[in-house]
Amino acid sequence: MGSWTTFAPAYSGSAIYTTTFDLTAADLAGRRLTLDLGEVHDLATVTVNGVTLPAALWHPYTVDVTSALTAGTNTVSVRVTNTLANSRNKILPSGLLGPVTLRPQAVLTTTLGAIR
Repeated sequence: MGSWTTFAPAYSGSAIYTTTFDLTAADLAGRRLTLDLGEVHDLATVTVNGVTLPAALWHPYTVDVTSALTAGTNTVSVRVTNTLANSRNKILPSGLLGPVTLRPQAVLTTTLGAIR
């Protein structure tokens, strides 16, 4: 990963980053999983196993991917779109700079007492 400007400084548009990874049923049980995209310039849309999730429009670039993940092999694609600035000769960092991390979150249920 890295900024597109290192090899195509004037490029404005989109790029798709794709990877696969395996999860077990135990990895998924009793938790939520959030994909943390790290540093993104400028807009990211995540697709997991063919399911397009809500766009990540600003920092922190995180997406809850729990509902789209399955036990076994999972495919994640991140489409990143930058602004028109680079094509207009205002060169800005662009792309998925990361680091990208899948973060497990425990699901907790609690009862709150009355406020006095």
